[in-house]
Amino acid sequence: WDQSMNTAAKRITIKLPNGTIVTVMDLPKNHLKKTLLEELLPRMVEEAVVLSVCDRHGAPVYLNTGAFELFDLPTEHHLLLPDVVAYSHDQQALFLIEVVHSFGCIDRYRIHDLKRFALHAPCNVVFVSVFASRAAYAARMGETIADTHVWFVDEPGHSIYVSNSPEKSERIIAARLAKR
Repeated sequence: WDQSMNTAAKRITIKLPNGTIVTVMDLPKNHLKKTLLEELLPRMVEEAVVLSVCDRHGAPVYLNTGAFELFDLPTEHHLLLPDVVAYSHDQQALFLIEVVHSFGCIDRYRIHDLKRFALHAPCNVVFVSVFASRAAYAARMGETIADTHVWFVDEPGHSIYVSNSPEKSERIIAARLAKR
């Protein structure tokens, strides 16, 4: 018995920051994605514009093809697509976001795919793994690669920057404090 067969007809709706409504399969990961898009992303990156949202296995349910062309991002390789792609004009950065339920953090394998995906992007690229909680992150902490951000659904005002450089950590923290 495949549980995904049972959930195929059940869908949840997500309201993107621009008001667009998308529907995704009713899966635990997509409930986290809903909270990310409706609450967490607007709080962490206030002016973020969502460029894509994927459902299961990288299938896009929302894709701004014009923006993808502008940022020279491929649309044909769905397995490369992160769960969410967003852009911040203020930060001149693309946010490649993976939502983690039972697996899927940005590890040493996934970072390779995401860097290849955004290889020609004419702006900064920020890698983010979103976890339900710090406890969920603790279970996968050893898999998280350096130079990525970690956000928590249950603590929308808090984040972690996983760094391999004290200087880089200092710049990230100084930029966050300057916004306050």
